[in-house]
Amino acid sequence: MYQVSARSSGFKDETVSGITVTEGKTTEVQIKLQQPLLKSSDFRAYDSFDPNTYSRSLTEIGQPLLCSERALDHESYRFLWAPTFYQPVFLRIDVNSDGTADLLTYIWRGAAGYEWGKPKKSVRKLTEAEKWKLFRALADIGFWTLPTRVENPPNVITLDGTEWLIEGSKDGNCHVVMRYSSPMTSFVEKEFLAGVAKVNPYHKPDR
Repeated sequence: MYQVSARSSGFKDETVSGITVTEGKTTEVQIKLQQPLLKSSDFRAYDSFDPNTYSRSLTEIGQPLLCSERALDHESYRFLWAPTFYQPVFLRIDVNSDGTADLLTYIWRGAAGYEWGKPKKSVRKLTEAEKWKLFRALADIGFWTLPTRVENPPNVITLDGTEWLIEGSKDGNCHVVMRYSSPMTSFVEKEFLAGVAKVNPYHKPDR
């Protein structure tokens, strides 16, 4: 008599007892693994982050590490999107003392899950409508009060998706929000990439 246990990432362990194995014969055992029920407490929120996150990519385009510009006397936001199968995008928005805002954009030629390739730079002013959309989107997601990271429970498996981060500097404070395959991803891509930066392949012009 034997006892057989099966385990796989993302599922509850299962054990089957009382299995008889006869010499010279094959015994088939079917084990069905169940996904455990999730609880809200399974998701952990953290306010800490590694300032060296994406340091290689930021350094490549001449940008400082995360929250290393605390002395800024103006409002500034930096965004980095890294989709597995699409082009990574970096945005920097600096709000000037006269209320205008400058947009710096870098789009890499490769895919974030592979080789990023070479970045292409562009600079322009934000329109008032784009600036309004930016501030409204930040308010909608409660940016300044969001936890920096939300860690999924071990049984939640994500094979590929989009990782993104937003860094905001304002009134001497710096806040970073990082997410991977978050329910907010589609909102963030639509409002920031399409609405503010009008970046392809995320932006689809209205017909």
